[in-house]
Amino acid sequence: GFILWMFPTTALLFGLGFLDRYTWLRTAPQLPNILIIAGLLMVLTGGLLAAFQRHLGRLLGYAVIVEGGFSLLALSLGGTTGLNLFFLLLIPRVLSLGIWSFSISILKEHSPSLRFSEVKGLMRTLPFAASGALLAHMSLAGVPLLAGFPIRQALWEGLARQSFGVAFGVLIGSLGLLTGLIRSLVVLCMAPEGRPWEVRESWPERIFLMLGTLALIILGLFPQLATPLLTRLPSVFEHLGQ
Repeated sequence: GFILWMFPTTALLFGLGFLDRYTWLRTAPQLPNILIIAGLLMVLTGGLLAAFQRHLGRLLGYAVIVEGGFSLLALSLGGTTGLNLFFLLLIPRVLSLGIWSFSISILKEHSPSLRFSEVKGLMRTLPFAASGALLAHMSLAGVPLLAGFPIRQALWEGLARQSFGVAFGVLIGSLGLLTGLIRSLVVLCMAPEGRPWEVRESWPERIFLMLGTLALIILGLFPQLATPLLTRLPSVFEHLGQ
């Protein structure tokens, strides 16, 4: 989870610095179209592949691809709006990826693998880890009332003003990620009849997952709480925000 967050984020920030430094590249008329095409391809491919995936770990990887696409699409909006949306995507992303990767690492400790055939019914024995993975997946899929939804809503509105086709393509990719979520939910809840409920997570694991999921809900209900944390970051790239 750390690698999947750190490497794409570092690459995107490096790309931002590159664009901010060179005027001829920043003002190129083809740049918004390139960002839209690349971002849309990432959202579509990541979402559609997630819809047919049967492995919880690979679902996390496809969600990261979709997140990278959203970052590029935010930058394609240009100006202060696009730059602010780019940075506002970071906090829900790191929170969701942290909870998701931690949750599936717990699931993997009690299962031979993370394939759907091996994790059936783990909601009955590892309810905190299974719920954490599902809620983090919901956040990255843009489910309302969770941290990822307000930023995605603003991004969809901005894209719809520019091109309805692009906004529709983004919706298809998001629905693919949501389909992977529904399949994961069904598999994790598919316990044999008569299996008793039990909690195998340790207390530190339970507390960490409860605090993380609570943070996802609070940021979904009050997205303005993340704004003060990112007020100065866009100013670092002084030319892109103009």
